[in-house]
Amino acid sequence: MNFYVLKGSEVDFFLEEINKKHEVVIFTAGLKEVNGKFVKDLSVMGTDLGRVVIDDDNPNAYSLQSENVIHMRPFVEDSEDRELEKLARFFEWCERFEDMRVAVKQCFNGNGCAGDYGFVQLKL
Repeated sequence: MNFYVLKGSEVDFFLEEINKKHEVVIFTAGLKEVNGKFVKDLSVMGTDLGRVVIDDDNPNAYSLQSENVIHMRPFVEDSEDRELEKLARFFEWCERFEDMRVAVKQCFNGNGCAGDYGFVQLKL
């Protein structure tokens, strides 16, 4: 099965910067089918899920660990796209949390970093 990836102009810089403090794992499209949908299962990493977030634009992909999700808008070569900037600010903001699931919940379902950084409130 072939997959093609279109990389935004800020991806390399983002990955270089975020990798200074965090381990970055890149998932391709999910391969294991669950109810006929492709999903990404974070548990295969063998890491404490309290230390993991997934950012994705496809709700099917993150259906197994919805508490770990930062939903991103799809990237479609939009010069106004600021999703990686918002994600970088989230990682700066969340450093005080021991459990990333709590950080995600507070930021995107509460008033946490949304108010601090001008994030769009998202319902996960």
